[in-house]
Amino acid sequence: MASEGKRTYFVLFIFIFSRPLFASDRLHSLQYNFIAISNSDQESFSYSALVYLDDQLFLHYGSKSQLELRSTSLEVVIPPDIWKKESENLKGMRWKLRATLAKITQQSQEKDGSHTLQVILGCDLLKNGKTRGCLEYGYDGENFLTFQPETLTWEDYYHPAANSIKNDFATDLIDTKLNKAKVEQECPQQLQGYLAVLKEKKASPSLHVTSKLNNLWVCWAYNIFPGDVKITWLKDGQALNQKEQESGILRPSGDGTYQTSVSIYANPKELNYKCHVEHQGKNQTKAIPSGSVRKEFQIIFVNPVVIVIIFNLRE
Repeated sequence: MASEGKRTYFVLFIFIFSRPLFASDRLHSLQYNFIAISNSDQESFSYSALVYLDDQLFLHYGSKSQLELRSTSLEVVIPPDIWKKESENLKGMRWKLRATLAKITQQSQEKDGSHTLQVILGCDLLKNGKTRGCLEYGYDGENFLTFQPETLTWEDYYHPAANSIKNDFATDLIDTKLNKAKVEQECPQQLQGYLAVLKEKKASPSLHVTSKLNNLWVCWAYNIFPGDVKITWLKDGQALNQKEQESGILRPSGDGTYQTSVSIYANPKELNYKCHVEHQGKNQTKAIPSGSVRKEFQIIFVNPVVIVIIFNLRE
């Protein structure tokens, strides 16, 4: 069983990042990672599903056949109808993955030992209002099949069993239409449903100005939701250009909100600098502090599996 655990971690690490984080043309994303593990005789089988909203893990469906919330920021806002639909969909994928994994294993050259099947279903809401989606299969840590909703066909990746499984999928016309609906309709609708309830949890950014060595000043904006935000430094009330400041990346904070930063080099004796944030039509400013600064650790959640700890100076 220990080897199965290592295999699961390996596959997750590969496929979670198969789709780019923070794509420049997208506003929001929803991604489902389904994982099935079994040995060659199918006596041992495990199934789990991870659901990511805007690259943050917030739902988990485990071996106890229970849907669990992994983001406390969404706990009180998920309506019962969305929760029920999600539970039924995740439960239904269990049996499909088990049957598919058994077929692949039987047709593979390496039948002994444990094997892993992972399915990724995802969709993005783009800045132009359109949506796009994907449906991908991976077997034992390698790409296996990718669904093409435009042509209702599958692209295989030269695995010995891929062509046979692709033909099985292609002959099932009902399942093919269901896959197209999942990618182009159901996933985007579920994403829009989550976004609708999250609109009730808009959060105003919290601003903090910190100082580092060599007169480097950083303005941090926390507790941002939704993630569309503008942050810049002002001097005498005028916005600095991009060459005079360095903008940070918008990152998930791990609690359903986002954080970002913008930095400048400035003489601390000049108190005419202010950090300005525009979010959801509201404006905030924070001036460079005139008092002393203190040392402080800051934790930034880069993504669901990476945490960066930054040591800085805070007012």
